[in-house]
This record gives sequence, structure tokens and C-alpha cells, in this order.
Amino acid sequence: MTLKRTLILAGLALAATLSVLYVILDRTVHAPPLSMSRLTRETPFEAPRVAFIDEHSGLHTLTEFRKRYVLLNLWATWCAPCIRELPTLSRLAASRSVPRLVVLAVAIPPGGVLQAKRFLLDNDAAGLTPYFDDRGQFLRSFRANGLPATVLIDPQGREIARAVGPQAWDSKEAVDDLKRIANSE
Repeated sequence: MTLKRTLILAGLALAATLSVLYVILDRTVHAPPLSMSRLTRETPFEAPRVAFIDEHSGLHTLTEFRKRYVLLNLWATWCAPCIRELPTLSRLAASRSVPRLVVLAVAIPPGGVLQAKRFLLDNDAAGLTPYFDDRGQFLRSFRANGLPATVLIDPQGREIARAVGPQAWDSKEAVDDLKRIANSE
């Protein structure tokens, strides 16, 4: 067997192994939990001043949503756990079960707002307004080291809690936890 053929076979074996591991890990590590156990309360601090665009290239900032709680979700079209989490955010937003709560799902680069819109439509999350971080500032500004990352911002514009990784946002536990936080502030 030639060296070239050996390297090709080794590459194919590695690709197959990585594919199998991704499927196994995707099912076990990235499955949404049944509760909000990973929502961590924080000492309130001013949320970063960031801007994002909507599907019509309209510029928005978080200050537009003052006087309401903002559940800010950072996601990407290439993020496998985000695909499972986005529909739960869409159902939470549509339910309006948490008073004064607005759900903002902001896609991060690469891509664009129209790609984000199509992705939401194709992945059972059409209830979310498509927003995009066209300046590439959200991950750094919110110190997000993984996706999906979700930040809860209070009506005064302060970050008060966060969750890293996929959550079942429309679960009874999640809704009850968000209501408890909103009622305790």
C-alpha cells in the first residue's frame, strides 16, 4: 500500500470517527435540560451598549426595551444546540406568559439578517423577530464564551442573570423561574 493511499484511508477513518462522535455528543451533551438549573443570578450590572439590525436594516439598541425584562439570546446558524433551543424561545415569546418580558434572539456572524430570518422560519422559530449583530460585538461585549448564550436584562437595563448552553425556555420550570425573578425585582 502506498503512503498516499494510507493517508487517504486514515483521513477517511478520522472523518468517520469524528462524525460518529459528533452525533453521540450532540444527543447527550447538547440536549436541552428539563429545567432552568443553569440560569445563574448575578449581582446586577449595566448591560453593554450594543446595537443590532432588523430585517429591514433598522438599527436597534437595548435601551429601546427599557421598562421591560429582556431575555437576550445569542445564537448562530452554525450552532447545533441553538437549533433545538430557538423553538422553545419562540414558544415562550408567543405565550406571553411572563409579564413585561420581551425575547430578543440576535444572530451572530457569519451570515446576515436575511439568512437569520430564513433560518428561524426553517427551524420552527418563526415567532421570533430576526435580529443580527452586524458589528460583531455581542460575543465580546457580553463575555459569551459559548453558544447559545442567554442574558436576562431587567427593566433598568442591568444584566441580572444568564444561562450558557441550550435551555427549554418554554418549560413550566423556566416560565416559573422567569416569573419569580420578574416578581422579586
